[in-house]
Amino acid sequence: MLDALSSIATWARESPDDLAVVSASRRATIGETWDAARRLAGWLTAQGVGPSVGLATAVPTSLEPATLLALLIRGGLGAAYVQGAAIGEDAPMQRLFTTEAGFPGVAPQRILRLDDAARRAIDAIDPATVTPADPQPDDIIRVAYSSGTTGAPKAIALTRRQVEARLGRPRDGGLVGDDIATFLRGTSYANQLGVLGTLAERRPHLVLDKPAEALALIAEFEPKIVQGAPAQLAEMLAAGRGTGVRLEALAAVLSVGAPLAPATAAALIDWFDVEILEGYGSTEGDVVFFRRWRADAEAGAEVYPTTEVEIVGADHTPVSDGESGYVRVRTAAMASGYLGADETEPFHGFHDGWFYPGDVGMLHGRRLTLVGRDDELLNLGGQKILAPRLEAAALTIAGVRDAAAVAVPDALGISRLALAIVTDAPVARDDLAAALAPIAGGVPLGPVLVVAQLPRTESGKVRRTEVVELIRRRGPRG
Repeated sequence: MLDALSSIATWARESPDDLAVVSASRRATIGETWDAARRLAGWLTAQGVGPSVGLATAVPTSLEPATLLALLIRGGLGAAYVQGAAIGEDAPMQRLFTTEAGFPGVAPQRILRLDDAARRAIDAIDPATVTPADPQPDDIIRVAYSSGTTGAPKAIALTRRQVEARLGRPRDGGLVGDDIATFLRGTSYANQLGVLGTLAERRPHLVLDKPAEALALIAEFEPKIVQGAPAQLAEMLAAGRGTGVRLEALAAVLSVGAPLAPATAAALIDWFDVEILEGYGSTEGDVVFFRRWRADAEAGAEVYPTTEVEIVGADHTPVSDGESGYVRVRTAAMASGYLGADETEPFHGFHDGWFYPGDVGMLHGRRLTLVGRDDELLNLGGQKILAPRLEAAALTIAGVRDAAAVAVPDALGISRLALAIVTDAPVARDDLAAALAPIAGGVPLGPVLVVAQLPRTESGKVRRTEVVELIRRRGPRG
């Protein structure tokens, strides 16, 4: 069986009463968790949903660890469901396992529901009768979905060899330690690896959900590092300030998924007295770098030792050292590709043994500096401006907690610079325009929309097409 599963099984056999999964409402031992996973795996097979059937899952966060283990015990293809992923005969996932009676966009006959009758049947199964699968190194054992920021989520195929390669490296690159609690949701592949890695090391997995409740768990179990997307870390900061909790035992915060605004990083340092770490990588290509945060984001970071990075031009050939171009990466843990989807964009996805994450950057030796994403370049009347630079400028204004810059066509079809912001206090439009002016290079600020929350992916990336639609529908000022 998977090496991590073997370690978890040994832990369950030797110390069944050790805590393994802890949430605000429930605590489960490793013996309970391992037995629950084996029972569920046995029940799935008995329902005709064995290893030959691709199965996606959508369950409450407290059930996610046992469900993840169950699918790996069962064998075959399994995935955490994300909105918009296809479920059907010709899709990578043919069935959906969920606690819900119905699911938007999924045919009822495709749903396998965990109801009271199913729970009774699962409880009746003897876990000792369920033998974990033992896949070959190149067998696909897990599917992770892309964020879907540029269309329908893609199913990323991961083999046993690739999963174990990722489990074999430090989750923070060895900067502080591997005792990490994460705010990332169960649909995140990083979260799933975290569950396996944490349990394999005989430490309890903390299910961090509502920020105030999560702070109490972090204070009790004292992990060295808390991981999250920038928006999640900002919520943790707000909860800490609101409750007065400072997490004295916490050593570092690891930001992943999107750039961390300097103001947020400085506030986290001030309140929690922690070191800020940043990780850059992708589900498809694995880690590119980890670094200790610096206010000067353009300082770059050393590429992770086992990762290959090249910067290429429009002809896909490497450019000179220090010249900007498209980033492409290659690692031993790189995914096999997408299931049921071809990558048609020349600088996104898998091409000729490399993965293109869609980022623009430059190399100086092994030091990588990211300039931005090619899909974050706003074309405003022929002038191209990186949206994250505009957003960072907006965040310097008092009262602005989050921001997204987009290009919105006006009645004549001309793209105008627009801004959606989340605020803690009234913000003057003139202040926003003044903050953006040095970066906008003469492009005037157009519509401004105040929202309660920006649409983001699980990893923290802004869903820019949704922001554009919000601005067009809701009549912004400006």
